[in-house]
Amino acid sequence: VPQQGYAPSIPVWSPDAKHLAFACTLLDEKIGLAGARISILDPQGGPARVVYTTKMGIDALAWIAPDRIALGMGPWNAGKPEDGLWLLPIDAHTFQPTAPARRLATWTGSFVMSIHASQDAQRIAVLRQHGQSDVYIARLSPDGKKMDGTRRLTLEDRKSVVEGKSVDLG
Repeated sequence: VPQQGYAPSIPVWSPDAKHLAFACTLLDEKIGLAGARISILDPQGGPARVVYTTKMGIDALAWIAPDRIALGMGPWNAGKPEDGLWLLPIDAHTFQPTAPARRLATWTGSFVMSIHASQDAQRIAVLRQHGQSDVYIARLSPDGKKMDGTRRLTLEDRKSVVEGKSVDLG
């Protein structure tokens, strides 16, 4: 069970189906992205063991071979994800990394949703998601249950967010 403040990924099975791996990304209210870790556990019992930590966020992982985990991982720069596809070599028995993670590809403005590999782990498929948010304004009814006069406030093709709020006191 992840600790408070951690956003877990979907767990994935090892190729022999004897262990589960999952990532947890730490999100701090003050600084935002604070790093992530990968843990591995035996579903028959025992605690999860942290086998990898990073300052980046991990959105997806796939245990593609006994000695390799593929990661959707990256930093957030100016509020935008810059996920990449990374390969983490691990010892097939201890699950500890045998070398640093190696970046295979990078995409700005999107994050990796899922990773799948061919049975021989020679080909990888990645599903990425691009976020687009916009800001709308509307009049709120006196009872606070209905909105009308909704209109789009932002008109650009990039992510838009509201940084504060306004209250009509008049």
